Amino acid sequence: YFIITLFLSKSKRKLDNKKDYWMLLIGGALGIGIYLMLYMFGLSKTGPVDVFVIRSSQPIFVLLISIFFLHKVATWNKIIGIILGVGGTIYICIYHSAGGDVNSFWGDASILLATIIYSIYIIFIKPYSERLNPFVVMLWLSIASTIVTLPLGIKELIEAPIFHRPFNWEVVGKISFTLLASTVIANILTVNALKYISSFSSSVYIYILPVTGTIVAVWLGLQVFTWHYAVAFGLIVTGFVLVNINNKSKQPDPHQHLGMH
Repeated sequence: YFIITLFLSKSKRKLDNKKDYWMLLIGGALGIGIYLMLYMFGLSKTGPVDVFVIRSSQPIFVLLISIFFLHKVATWNKIIGIILGVGGTIYICIYHSAGGDVNSFWGDASILLATIIYSIYIIFIKPYSERLNPFVVMLWLSIASTIVTLPLGIKELIEAPIFHRPFNWEVVGKISFTLLASTVIANILTVNALKYISSFSSSVYIYILPVTGTIVAVWLGLQVFTWHYAVAFGLIVTGFVLVNINNKSKQPDPHQHLGMH
């Protein structure tokens, strides 16, 4: 992000005030640094299908946080939808706990906490994504995440096998994809999208993840899809539908004002 911002004009690289620097640093520490550490820990303890299902609850948490901190209207549909959505995520954790799989339970719990933190992050950075250059926003968010993660991960970084084994194109290719596609490009697209859509709408696209991700995970033999995951995902999707009913019904018909039918 630092290299990319070098190609921007000075006016675009500059933030409006000192408060912007601090707020972006806090957002980066929370929404990238802490979130990713929890996410990677959870992924190391549980299966990818668990991750996909739990992550699909993100829109529910975004709405729940908006109700408490942004004073969004809480209707009965939304309340019941939130209960179902949160219930679906907790169901997965209880399912592993009841089966005696302690590692998966803590992995699921970690992914759940990471999802809640990322939901807060999406709401937190929206005002800055609307008025600042997305590359500049990601630069400061990444600086903050580096400050948080480097002291905790420097030992693992130095001892990483990639630096002590013969050069491997496959490993380098996978790391490059993670850095460029799923980190740089994905984060820039997310921040840029928040200029045009709400935090809630941005989170809705997370529902693509459990469908595509589960298909790939099962196809590669990484995990077996059971009916427990179907139940949990069904609860989450049902909850999403309920919390979104009022939003859809209250949206004006864009063609009505234009006289088009």
